[in-house]
Amino acid sequence: MMHIRFKIIPYRKLQFAAQFGFSVRDLMMLQALARMPGVLSIDWLERPDTIPERILGGFRGPPTMEGVTYHRKLDFSLLGPLRERRSWARKSIGLHNTALCSAPADDAINVILDFNPFFIPPAEALEGHFYWYDLIDNFVKHNRYTEADRNHVAAKYAWVNEHADLITGVSSDSIRSFDKGVVLANRILRPDAAAASGVADASYPEFDLGFVGFITDKFDHEFVLGLADRGLKVLVCGKAYDKTVTDNLEAHPNVTYGGPYNAQQVNQLVRRFRIGLIPYRIDRLHDESPIKFFHYVTNGRAVMMSRHFNDIEGRFADYVHYYDPRNVEDAAEFSRQIIADFSDVSRKIVAICNSTNEMYWEDSLHDIMAPLLARKGLTAHG
Repeated sequence: MMHIRFKIIPYRKLQFAAQFGFSVRDLMMLQALARMPGVLSIDWLERPDTIPERILGGFRGPPTMEGVTYHRKLDFSLLGPLRERRSWARKSIGLHNTALCSAPADDAINVILDFNPFFIPPAEALEGHFYWYDLIDNFVKHNRYTEADRNHVAAKYAWVNEHADLITGVSSDSIRSFDKGVVLANRILRPDAAAASGVADASYPEFDLGFVGFITDKFDHEFVLGLADRGLKVLVCGKAYDKTVTDNLEAHPNVTYGGPYNAQQVNQLVRRFRIGLIPYRIDRLHDESPIKFFHYVTNGRAVMMSRHFNDIEGRFADYVHYYDPRNVEDAAEFSRQIIADFSDVSRKIVAICNSTNEMYWEDSLHDIMAPLLARKGLTAHG
């Protein structure tokens, strides 16, 4: 059997999972890789803490994972992290360079899997390693990044395009500027998938439409309020990064804001509504592949969203509606049709999920790792 060792340069801190669960791309991929046969070990090179984070952050500690070694460092710099904030990672992650560059001389394949949009690994790290870069988002388009942040990202992407052995991205748009890009749309983990039986159960959901996910200024709350104006009841759940959005939603009698949640609660929340929403403003979108789409359909829910995100949506063409924000009545009519035939629709959507292996990280990562398996006995640059 082929053996692989991974060193992961993450975007998020692993303690994110302690608060929200394994609910985002880099953490889901970590969990899927840790379960895969042939993966000998995983070293998770956490973005170093700053002194203010240690003092004020209330460190929770990462979840314990078999086969995963957690590397934690403290960055004693003061002004740099305060001035540059998120892009300071391009310097602080260098504290892990010793661990990053070490590569045991045996038959195992040593892989660096990099999710970070700022840090450029040293040249020595490429010797003896297969370097895989994954775009968890196209950060040169990130509406919450500063111009300086986006410039640092552009420099990292140019370096990646020249040096990476494998580049994966969430959508065809995200990898358009890369010579060796491969689409790896988001998925969910198999244990997160809803059981085929009981999805369309006898307890009729209390809400017509619902949303689970982080709530930012790209959330199209005006469209959602338009649906609520037409008598449809809406549930919105997730940590709010822009309180004005949730304030506007909560002011409507047909909208309920459920607050933050943990990944273990997702299926329970989704089963409280009949149609899943992905209501994002087109002018603030990145190149994305929303994980929530997979949570919705594996729970037998039709989906209403602002644009096409990935090819898997085509499997559910009869149950996916791409809305026009200027025509809320059309979206409301789609909702009424789904609601009228909810139980039958739910069963049909689950049947499609059960015949679609591409829904799950475990299957897609096995396929995407084929270039690694083909390099048995070779170094990435040998």
